[in-house]
Amino acid sequence: MQELYDYQFLDLKKIVFQNTSTIILGRVINLLLSVISSVLIVRYLGSERLGQYASFYAYLTLFSWLTIFGMDIIIVRDASKQREKAGQLFGTATSVSFLLSVVATILAMLGSITLNYTNALRMLLFVAAIDMLLLAPLRLSASVFQVNLKPWYGTGINVARQALWVMVIGVLIFAKAGLASIIWAHLLCSAIESLVLFLFARRFIPFRWHFNVSLARNILKESWPIALSILAVSVYQRIDQVMLHTLAGNQKLGYYVASVNISELFDIFGVALMFAMFPILSKVALQQERFEYYVKICFRYLMPFIFGICAIVTVGSGPLIKILYGKEYVLSGQVLSVLIWSEAGSFLGMIIGIALIARGLQKFTLISASVGAVVNVILNIAFIPKWGPVGAAWATVISYSLSGFFLFLLFVFLYFVII
Repeated sequence: MQELYDYQFLDLKKIVFQNTSTIILGRVINLLLSVISSVLIVRYLGSERLGQYASFYAYLTLFSWLTIFGMDIIIVRDASKQREKAGQLFGTATSVSFLLSVVATILAMLGSITLNYTNALRMLLFVAAIDMLLLAPLRLSASVFQVNLKPWYGTGINVARQALWVMVIGVLIFAKAGLASIIWAHLLCSAIESLVLFLFARRFIPFRWHFNVSLARNILKESWPIALSILAVSVYQRIDQVMLHTLAGNQKLGYYVASVNISELFDIFGVALMFAMFPILSKVALQQERFEYYVKICFRYLMPFIFGICAIVTVGSGPLIKILYGKEYVLSGQVLSVLIWSEAGSFLGMIIGIALIARGLQKFTLISASVGAVVNVILNIAFIPKWGPVGAAWATVISYSLSGFFLFLLFVFLYFVII
């Protein structure tokens, strides 16, 4: 029995290493392509139009939580434990997601009345909503690759999509296309990616489209704390951009978004490891020794890495922005030197959040996310009028740090004191 345990333990370590390495390699390629697309978009649009472009997607992010409703994490966890129910889980969750996506789109368009958009801009917002919200049910199928411990399929498709986007941007710039053409092109690339993800996913797990009301109810019962946590996270990730758009104008938002494009690139490393680890943590959730071992691996590799990145980017933020985006975005260098430190809190929260969900304690992630959201909104109201984009960056760093470290203390208390 001990020999079997050791074999399974080593086999899981090998799978985690292979999958994490594969995801990181794909994400690094995606990172390079993202940098290219970001540089092209930022330089071509200029700070004013960039702010307008970013305001659409930042606003829609506040509604994107409703489309999936945290179900992706729950079905990965449950399908990893009960493979015989995987087809029914994915079929039911996709059906529910479609209904929720329609509701999210309607709410987003009704809410846009408060943003003082012209009819032309509101039409572009609807096009972006199709991209961000209505295609979400198809993108849910990417979780199949995670369950099957074959993440390279999703990673490869995503890289192909990013490469297509870079080429499309190049064509649009050559044709001197306007903002509307760029948003339509973004939708086209997303639609192709979503359809390919869905078709490949069905090769591994045939979806059962018979809608199971009881199963849907159970999935939603488990996922609602995650959904509300994602809502809270969306608030403190994107409300700063919506508020900058409202309080400071599109140009200031453009400077801020340029720095966000760089700081968020480093999320790929944390996402890659935790994406590979989540099915494993779910399987060993009740085996305390192995569970603790894998959680410690996440801390050991991610936290020193991200603190080192933060220090390096802080020192080189000014030259980095000037090289990538040009002299027009000098203010973005100041923003980046502050904003990059939000990644430390983000990585910490990511590790603990996934560990809690694997143990079935997802409702506690809502507490931490809510703390971060409330603090972020309050600080943005206080900081943006005085310091503009730099103030928004400080608000983000403080709220991310409070949320991440608060969640860490909560996890320690739950895991070692109560449980």
